[in-house]
Amino acid sequence: MKRVRKKTFYALAAAWVIQTSAYADQTLENLSTLLKERPISITNELVVNTENKVRYAAMISEKQGIKDLFQKVYTSEFEEGYTYVKSFGAYVEIGKNEENGKIYAGVEFENNVIKKLYCTYGNLINTHIHPTRDVKKPEKITSAIPRKQWDYLEMLPSFEDLTSYLILCKELYKIKDGNIVDRIQSKFGITEYSLTKKGKKYIEFLSNAEVAGYVAEKTNVLNNIFSNKIQPLERIVHTASRILNDEYLKWEFIPYTELFN
Repeated sequence: MKRVRKKTFYALAAAWVIQTSAYADQTLENLSTLLKERPISITNELVVNTENKVRYAAMISEKQGIKDLFQKVYTSEFEEGYTYVKSFGAYVEIGKNEENGKIYAGVEFENNVIKKLYCTYGNLINTHIHPTRDVKKPEKITSAIPRKQWDYLEMLPSFEDLTSYLILCKELYKIKDGNIVDRIQSKFGITEYSLTKKGKKYIEFLSNAEVAGYVAEKTNVLNNIFSNKIQPLERIVHTASRILNDEYLKWEFIPYTELFN
C-alpha cells in the first residue's frame, strides 16, 4: 500500500512539473508576442536589470516577489520596477533608465508596456523599490539632503511617483475599467496607493497640469512637515495617511510583519 502511495506521489509530482513547465513556455510565448520591445527572459526571482537588453519575467507568487524586492532594497543602489499581473500570476519588468544620482535614485516605467499588459490581462500591481541610502557609497551621498530626511524620502511616494501614476491611470481607465495599484517597497515596508471609484471619475477631466497641482498640494505639505525635524515611523505613517488620503486617493502603509508573520 505504501509503495502504491509513493508511486502515486511521484506520478503527481512529475505531472505537476510538466504542467508548470508547459504553462511557463506558454506564458513566455504570450509575453514575447505582446511585448516586442525587448526579448523576454524567464527567471525564478526578481532582479535589478540596468542593462535592459532583455525584459525579465518571473512566474512566482505575489508574496515571493515582495520578498525578492525587499532583499534588493538592501543590496541595490538602483531603483527597479515590476508589475504583478494578477490574472496569470507573474511579475514582468517595467523599469528602464535606472539612475543612481547623488541625491536620488530613480527609474522610469515603460508606460507602453503597462498599457499592453493592462489592456490584455486586466488588473495590475506596479511596484518599484526605494533602496536604503545605507547601500550608497559615501562619495555618492550629497549633503543637500540631511540624513534625518532619508527615512521619509525612502518610505513615501515622491511628487514624480504620484503624478506619473495618476496620469497613467487617467489614460488607461478611459480605455478599460479595472484596477491599477502602485506600490513602493522600502526597508520599512510597503506604501500602496490607488484611486477610489470617485477618484477615477475625478481625474478623467483634469489636465496633466491640474493632476500635478493636485499632487503638489499634498507633497509640499509633507515636505514642509518632515524637512525640519526627525520623525518616528509611526508619526510619518499617521501624518502621511492624514494628508494623502481623501475621497479620490487611497494610501496605506503595510509593514512586512503583516505579510510574513
